[in-house]
Amino acid sequence: MADFSIKGFPNRLNLVYIFLAFTVSPFISARADYSQIERINSLLEQAQNKAGNLKETIRIAGEAYQLASENNYQYGEAGALSLLARSWANLQDNSTAIDYYFKELKIRETLGDINKIAECCIHIGELYRATVNYSFAMEYSNKALIEFKKADNKGGIAWAHNRLAAIFYEMVQKDQSYIDSTYYHVNFSLKLSRRLNKDQLIVSNLNILGSLNSFLKKYQYALSSLNEGLAIAERNKFEDEIPLIYLNIANTFYAVLEYRKAIDYALKGYTDSKKLGILQFIDMSTLILFRSYEKLEDYRQAFEYLKIYEENRSGMFVRDRDSQLLTLGIKYETEQKERALENEKKVQTLQLLILTSIIMLILLIVWGLYLKNRFTRKKNGELEEKNRLISLQNESLTELNVTKDKFFSIIAHDLKNPFASLLGFSTILLEDYEELSHDEIMDYLKYIFEASENGNRLLQNLLDWSRAKTGTLNYEPAENSIRKIVSEAVDIVQSSAIQKEIAIKTDIRDDVLVGCDRNMICTVMRNLLSNAIKFSNRNGKILVTVTKNEKVVEVAVRDYGIGMSEEIRANLFNINNLISHEGTEQERGTGLGLLLCKEFIEKHNGEIWAVSEINGGSCFHFTLLQYKV
Repeated sequence: MADFSIKGFPNRLNLVYIFLAFTVSPFISARADYSQIERINSLLEQAQNKAGNLKETIRIAGEAYQLASENNYQYGEAGALSLLARSWANLQDNSTAIDYYFKELKIRETLGDINKIAECCIHIGELYRATVNYSFAMEYSNKALIEFKKADNKGGIAWAHNRLAAIFYEMVQKDQSYIDSTYYHVNFSLKLSRRLNKDQLIVSNLNILGSLNSFLKKYQYALSSLNEGLAIAERNKFEDEIPLIYLNIANTFYAVLEYRKAIDYALKGYTDSKKLGILQFIDMSTLILFRSYEKLEDYRQAFEYLKIYEENRSGMFVRDRDSQLLTLGIKYETEQKERALENEKKVQTLQLLILTSIIMLILLIVWGLYLKNRFTRKKNGELEEKNRLISLQNESLTELNVTKDKFFSIIAHDLKNPFASLLGFSTILLEDYEELSHDEIMDYLKYIFEASENGNRLLQNLLDWSRAKTGTLNYEPAENSIRKIVSEAVDIVQSSAIQKEIAIKTDIRDDVLVGCDRNMICTVMRNLLSNAIKFSNRNGKILVTVTKNEKVVEVAVRDYGIGMSEEIRANLFNINNLISHEGTEQERGTGLGLLLCKEFIEKHNGEIWAVSEINGGSCFHFTLLQYKV
């Protein structure tokens, strides 16, 4: 049976060098020593160069594989396994060769090297073809074809179709239903090989095509393909291919009864086969020569080649026996090394388990200490939090006590004054009404009105302040025009300003909108304007301005009155140092209004502050968030 394997394809072992691989040590995980990787690659190159000495190739490749395994260098492992598989295949130990190819395939799949995966599958398919296991041969050859297509490797695709053609050709010998499949694959591979200028594949395909046509008795087509293949092989000096083509041509001429031509080509095949030492081809050529000379009734020559044929068969038997003995010896040595490696790995694994157990124990102890420490810190944190809350509660209680005391002080003292004025002046009017002039009556009524207004304002502030402190004051923010709020507050205090002949000016744009509780901000404006009137001189002026930036609106209420010292300004919003000061016309207050302003502005996440200079007036500022639609 013709052998259509493509020897040396691919011609060289392609080793892929990558950045440093990782190796597993019994004690630590670290990067493989670069010098070790160089050593492995050097061994692989030596093994490749020893291709003529299979025993030496297997020894060196085995050493490379062991070293690569120890260093977890997978590319080195795969390269060594490939060499081992090819060497065992050359020793005709297909079973061992297949085992090594499968190990290589597993690593190649882990590395994701598609072309190498396909090459492994091709070789596995070839070995199955050699053992006449055609179903597995087709399975792995088809898998190779799929992988080569994934990689868009045109040369690989042509190679896979060529191998499938060889498998189907051999199957045709027993079942001619595979003829169409053989033609399909060989023609596909031949066409693609011609396009890619792959001469070795072209020769192989022409050889298969010629043999198939010869088997189907299409002798002219057969000779045409075989002669073309022979010309290409001779031109490229494909010495391994030429003897087989000679023999296929000789077989074809023998089939058409042209025995002289069959003898000519068989002799060429015999000569080249002897030179190359290919016993299988010597066997085929001497058999053709024996039969051809026999047909020509040249029995002396026929007998000579029959003797050579029988001697060659004996030689093949001896070679097979020697090969088997060599194989057994190499297998024994390899198994010894593998057992030693396995024992070493077991020791390393045991060491690793012991170290891992120690590390786990240490980790458990550390974890226990960590949990204990975390529990302690948690408890300490809880205690600190409780202490903080107690401190805050103490501060809150202190503030509430101060607030309570101030509240009662205002009720007891400041609220008493307006009612005293009301009672005093109303008593005079009731008792001396007949004796009083019209102007005096108007003055007393004016005093009563002012006392009522001050008392009402004080009561309203006290009510709002107490509700703010107790959390019962409704806070309802909405879109509001700051201009309208200011105008409303100005209207409320306008009568007080007129009495002191004070002009209130505003500089506010209509489009300034804020998000606020209208009543609260109106109360803030009313208190700030009342303060400005109180501390302004007669015939003075008050200016209200509004500016805005990207996020906030700033409102300023400026007077040009008597101003205040830095000490007073620093304690304006401090309930613990709340001091009331008389106005420019002896107006009295409680200081409660500014505290209320602070409460309301902070409720709006704003700020309030004052800038003042003695005899230079004061300016109170506060901020509100702009309203965003």
